[in-house]
Amino acid sequence: MYTNIPHGGALVNRTNPDIDYTLHHQEVEIDSMALSDLDLLANGAYSPLKGFVGLNDYQHILNNMRLLNGLIWSIPITLPVTEKVCT
Repeated sequence: MYTNIPHGGALVNRTNPDIDYTLHHQEVEIDSMALSDLDLLANGAYSPLKGFVGLNDYQHILNNMRLLNGLIWSIPITLPVTEKVCT
């Protein structure tokens, strides 16, 4: 039987059904596209990404179609938020 190997060699699973949401007090409003990206990051569909890409990976993807670690990746997966949310 043949088993598919995820891009990058390991499936990233960021889901946690046991998380206690009462400990989180800050909310960030996101659109449906960002919510879809978040879901795909969490369930491993965007493996090897473990989260939204940062500035360095973003620029490297645009210029080289690769992540900083050299893996082929053509679309930067980003979270569109304002500077106010980041602080």
